Amino acid sequence: MSILNITNGDAAADLLRAADIAGEIVVWRDVLHEGPVPADLDAAALRECRARFLAGNDWTTQDNALRLMRERDEQLQRFSGSQIVLFFEHDLYDQLQVLQVLDALVNVNAGINSIRIEMVSVDAYIGRPGFHGLGNLGPEEVRDLERFDVTGEHLALGRDGWAAFRAPDPTTLLAFLERDLGALPYLRAALLRLLGEYPNTAGLSKTEELALQGVAAGITSNAGLFRYVQDNEEAPFLGDTIFFATLERLARGPRPLLNRQDDRQDDLSLTDDGRLVLAGNKDFLAWNGIDRWIGGVHLRAGNVWRRDTDLQLQKSQLQ
Repeated sequence: MSILNITNGDAAADLLRAADIAGEIVVWRDVLHEGPVPADLDAAALRECRARFLAGNDWTTQDNALRLMRERDEQLQRFSGSQIVLFFEHDLYDQLQVLQVLDALVNVNAGINSIRIEMVSVDAYIGRPGFHGLGNLGPEEVRDLERFDVTGEHLALGRDGWAAFRAPDPTTLLAFLERDLGALPYLRAALLRLLGEYPNTAGLSKTEELALQGVAAGITSNAGLFRYVQDNEEAPFLGDTIFFATLERLARGPRPLLNRQDDRQDDLSLTDDGRLVLAGNKDFLAWNGIDRWIGGVHLRAGNVWRRDTDLQLQKSQLQ
């Protein structure tokens, strides 16, 4: 029996190998909660777009990112075996990958109905109180993880959720969240956390707000702030590289919110503007503007969407 296992990164793939999980392994590496994922691109153009974004942040080279994405997609497209197993976690990073994978499975080939698809999707493990993901488990525990069958309902939710995530207007995603998402039990919480990346009335994403709160509490190092933010997330999803890029965004621009003495990474403090924005008395975006993608939504002058305390989004003007 030919089996294809799809999982969320190289560490998880190494764990599947250590657990002697039968079959070929496909690694899904993209950080879809960062950068453009526009709706008007086919699969090939989307790979190009994502590779440019990842390389533009010096997280990899464009050629390497493009090669890995092409190999990933081709492995899925050419699969002609009898079983596919998805190994993913509950956090935002993984759940966006789940949407992309399910959407790809809808379109992979005409014979998909003859393939049994199973999923391992986990948010906790008995005896592991500090569980954050598959990396907290050992090989024996991975082998014992419960699987469930992926049905047409899961595939439809994946297809529709992927389209809603990529839509240029975030109200499409809000409408998707009104649906019954119970078949994918971790998806709603993950997408609500995605909404938290929209700026609040002071212009801060939830990640930026947590970072400033950590500095205000006396944490002065990049590494310490990363741990603080991770500890204050219900389901940590950020890698340290992306988080450190967030700190850089707060420390530059016409009116930075963070001071860094002598460009060191262990002496952070709030600027006067940082204290005003954190208190909600000034608007970070009015001073510094915004040019950021969240899925298919390009936040920029003329297209600024802000969230309120109930995670509802409203389009606003920069003052």
